[in-house]
Amino acid sequence: MVRRRVNLGDLSKEKRGASKGPKGETVDSGTVRERLKPSLASEPPPFRPMEPKSVPAASSARQQGDSSAAPPPEVTPPQSSEVEGSITTSQTKTAESPRTRRRKVEPVGEDAWTGGQIMSLWWVLAGLGCLIVVGIALWSFGSSKAGEKVVQPTRAKSAQNLDKIPIAEFVNNAVPILPEVTELLEVALSAEDGSFAEFIRGGEQSAELWRSWKARNPESARHHPIVSRGLHAAAVGESAYLVLVGLGADHLAAVAYFVKEGDAFKYDWEASEGYSELLPDEVEQLADAEPKLMRVIISPSDFYTSHFPEEEYMAYSLHHQDPGKFIWAFAKRTSLANQKLIASYLARDLPGTQNRATVMVRKGPEGARANQLEIVEFLHTDWVTPERVSEP
Repeated sequence: MVRRRVNLGDLSKEKRGASKGPKGETVDSGTVRERLKPSLASEPPPFRPMEPKSVPAASSARQQGDSSAAPPPEVTPPQSSEVEGSITTSQTKTAESPRTRRRKVEPVGEDAWTGGQIMSLWWVLAGLGCLIVVGIALWSFGSSKAGEKVVQPTRAKSAQNLDKIPIAEFVNNAVPILPEVTELLEVALSAEDGSFAEFIRGGEQSAELWRSWKARNPESARHHPIVSRGLHAAAVGESAYLVLVGLGADHLAAVAYFVKEGDAFKYDWEASEGYSELLPDEVEQLADAEPKLMRVIISPSDFYTSHFPEEEYMAYSLHHQDPGKFIWAFAKRTSLANQKLIASYLARDLPGTQNRATVMVRKGPEGARANQLEIVEFLHTDWVTPERVSEP
């Protein structure tokens, strides 16, 4: 259908019979009609009337009362063919299926790479990888021959008699020993002065020493483990003993020692409390050069004086319970005591007993300070005194 625009101003001028040209000239109406003939010749095609929709029947009362009323006006179709075209197009789009619309969308990203498949290729690859891993695992388990006997490794056999090992008995019976020594510790620490001797190593003689020790009001080593207890076996020479380690009431490390006398265990209070004839805060009381026993924690030092030159002596620092209360002690480099000190320092210690040693010290030379002592003998590592075996 071809449409042409008609200037309505020219038509109005034609009705008036005359109009003026662009330069004021009078234009005949006939001339205007000749100009507009091509436009007027193209008349729009007649419209095809649409079928009126059925109107629901009115109620009987209304039909009787309004029988003379005029019928409802007919529904006229749209005045343009373009509307019909748009309606047809909308109906066509509505009829399209979701699959058709999805195919018209251009895939992008991973969908374009995988060809628009519903399942991603990455999931396919992950599944294949899992299958490969499971297959390898099954193959490894099934590769061994059914009924094949496992070859036992060759085990070393010791020809040494375990009866000669001091701690063998303690190690073999560690399970029943732990509650036994734990109960012994609680009973010994809660015992009265008169009954204390029957629970400790050394009996009544050791109990007298314990009374003199308490009279000095010393700062004893922590010796009452309450929680996190652990039992260890150790030996000094041919003498075996037990070490009960754990945390005390102040949540600090505490150590208790036990030995076996006959068929019963005894509490070694001297080793547990660190009994010493001389404590670091008592060095001012030394009046002579007589050696004194000290249970200490020992560490190498680099402090030297003119009375203990580095060329002749090896320096150590000694403390008992409090690391802040220490003294300096010196051992001659060529002495047996110094050699044993070095060996004990390099030896492996049990937990809670690191660097513990029992030594004999004496006052330093004339002019040396009171806290500068000389180590004259190294008795043993740790604080437990081994039993003396009488010679035949």
